[in-house]
Amino acid sequence: MWKTIWQVLLCLCAFGNTCCVKAAHPPEAAKWRTNKPLYDNGLKECEAFRQSLLRPTGATRSTHAELVGKAIERFPGMCRTPLRGRAHLDDFHVTADAFQLQLRGRTSLDSKQAFNRFTGRWYGLWGQMRVDQHWWPVDQYDPSAEVGRDLPRILASQYAWVGDGFGWNYIVQPRHTPTRHVILGMVYHLDTSNAKNIRLRRPHVGYWAGPGKLIWVTAREIFFEQATSPREDDEAVYTITGFNYEIEEAQLRSKGDAFQAVYTRKKDVRPPWIKFPVDLQVGQGKGRDH
Repeated sequence: MWKTIWQVLLCLCAFGNTCCVKAAHPPEAAKWRTNKPLYDNGLKECEAFRQSLLRPTGATRSTHAELVGKAIERFPGMCRTPLRGRAHLDDFHVTADAFQLQLRGRTSLDSKQAFNRFTGRWYGLWGQMRVDQHWWPVDQYDPSAEVGRDLPRILASQYAWVGDGFGWNYIVQPRHTPTRHVILGMVYHLDTSNAKNIRLRRPHVGYWAGPGKLIWVTAREIFFEQATSPREDDEAVYTITGFNYEIEEAQLRSKGDAFQAVYTRKKDVRPPWIKFPVDLQVGQGKGRDH
């Protein structure tokens, strides 16, 4: 099975080097796509991160997933005033319980609805850095693909070049709920002085909030991402709104300012990156936000 899949990907990558990946991206953009060890390792690290979020900790036996879910539920309402006149988060109707259910693999998901709107090229700013992203078409596997006996089976994946590195989104079947699905993601950031070296690995878990709307969680960041219309629309925008956080003693607290980046389909249209203050705190059995 995997030999066939990776033969297909190698062919697609060869096509991409001539037709998809032009001067806007370095050669590494397509090269890493067929690196099966990193693809497999990404899934392994993401699944380990998902399990860590669901594992009860401390005297209260609460989980980090509970705290993250509460923060995700509250954050959109805190953005209405600072994001007035810009892309807002009012269309993200997420509850803490719904986040945990999806993270546990209790819902069914469609890879096309989850990933397709992000496919293609995007141009924007991350801070002061100009960033060109390229999201390849979604690869779907029927039957689902197996990476390891103890890991979820893969239903679909999407490769991306994200400006300073690369990664994959995965839709997987957890072993204990094979008819339900979970979204995972892995990003490898490259050394700026030597693009052959990986300087940072960032496993993610994802939440599907509707067509073109994903929420991504890492060990210290939460991102609300939205692509507003299909890939062929030149007026489409892709927004990333998020904040950094830390968890200590069953309390989640935001760290520093929140931020928003807006990407477009046009290389010469890069809306400004903004930061805005946010003070969000949630705890086991209670919540507080400012």
